[in-house]
Amino acid sequence: MNRKRQSATRRRKAPGGKVPTAPAPPSLPLDAATVVYLTRLAEALTELGSAQQAWTLQHERLNQDAALLEDAGWRAGAQQTMNAIVTAAANLQIAPLPERAAPIGELMQEVSGHAQAMQADYAAALLQGDAAAMRSLKNHSAKIFSCIRRAQKLVPR
Repeated sequence: MNRKRQSATRRRKAPGGKVPTAPAPPSLPLDAATVVYLTRLAEALTELGSAQQAWTLQHERLNQDAALLEDAGWRAGAQQTMNAIVTAAANLQIAPLPERAAPIGELMQEVSGHAQAMQADYAAALLQGDAAAMRSLKNHSAKIFSCIRRAQKLVPR
């Protein structure tokens, strides 16, 4: 019989087939400043989510009808939602920033930068009347979402 030998560096499975893992380190209680920061951040993120949802609805309409680029009403509405995204992203820059939340604050700065880049690309696409360039703005939304997801993983529990 050929039996494979388990190497010394390979983890043995515990009864039930689960690989044992080290217990999570205990979480430190949150100080008042961090609680206030995280509460204000949650409110600002809700505002950003609403703005991005409005932007998505505007662009779903554009995907259905590229002629909307010539429609002054649509352009004004799209500009308004873009401004709301940039404002909401700027509102993620919450002060004071507790030391414990500094990595989250850095990611929120990235979000603001992506929102500003999105606004600049939007202005260029609008000037060119380029529907494909308008649709590519969703890449910026994906980057914003990625930063927020990474920040969520850093929130102390």
